[in-house]
Amino acid sequence: MKETVDWVKANIIANPKSCVRNRKFGFTLAEGATHVDNFSKKRQFGFTLAEVLITLGIIGVVAALTISVLVKNYREKVLVTQLQKNYSLFSQVIRELSYEYGDDWDSVRIDNLFDDITSKVKTVKICRRTAGCFPSTPAKYLHSKGPATGPWNEQATYKFILQSGEFVKLSGSDNIANGFFIKKYPQYIMSIDINGLKAPNRVGRDIFTFGIVDGEFVPSGRDTDSAQCGSNQSYNGYGDYGYDCAFKVLKDGKFNY
Repeated sequence: MKETVDWVKANIIANPKSCVRNRKFGFTLAEGATHVDNFSKKRQFGFTLAEVLITLGIIGVVAALTISVLVKNYREKVLVTQLQKNYSLFSQVIRELSYEYGDDWDSVRIDNLFDDITSKVKTVKICRRTAGCFPSTPAKYLHSKGPATGPWNEQATYKFILQSGEFVKLSGSDNIANGFFIKKYPQYIMSIDINGLKAPNRVGRDIFTFGIVDGEFVPSGRDTDSAQCGSNQSYNGYGDYGYDCAFKVLKDGKFNY
């Protein structure tokens, strides 16, 4: 027996790894009760198909709402920028003409004014008072479904198209100016579709009106602070025309109505 013990000790000292490699590990029944085999039965975490589809649906709805708002804001910003550009352009043109005409704007003929204006801007088409200059698609008032008349109709107006795409009409003053422009009637009215053929082709959205008053280019609604813009009030039997919105958009820098 003593020889066997000595032999085992000698082998352990000489080859400790072999003893460890050949050793069989185990545990008693009591130990097994507290050491359940978790390696082959690990819990799997994840989402069901229904949960994934619901999540994707929510993300899609939020994305659609966000994108629509961003697109709307971008389009309005483009229109505001175009309005500001045209206001600056024609303000400069009328200011230059005021040096040539002097103070007597009441005696300025509209045909001469039209020729002088078109000579100072870049145009692609000049129609004067002939019909067919603009597409036949009618413009609309701000709150009305019917076609716009007044300064945007084809009759008795001088028309031209700018190289940058804007449609411009020049007409004499009429009773539409009362209460929409300034305290004094303008000698002439200029209406500008600031994005040409593009929608919405609606007064107060992409069509704006200005008065030419004693050598000044006046956005409609200046002296009334655009009080009726977007109010849907009745005027001459129609809903709100949207004529007095130019000043409001220029002042606010956005469509705040």
